[in-house]
Amino acid sequence: MKTRMSLMEYVWLAVLVITLIFFGDAMFRFGWQRAKTFLLFAAISLLMYLWRRQLRKSEEAKQQDFD
Repeated sequence: MKTRMSLMEYVWLAVLVITLIFFGDAMFRFGWQRAKTFLLFAAISLLMYLWRRQLRKSEEAKQQDFD
């Protein structure tokens, strides 16, 4: 369970990096109007990463209480 949860954190971090790269490319090529969608996806993936991290830490704390 712990490995799967930390794996999902890395997945969301990878999505964040990829969308930021696409954002930079779209900003350079097309301007703000087309690039803002990528910025929205980057913000969502950052929030998902932070949420999964918080969830994992709370699960670890619960697990330590049982031990």
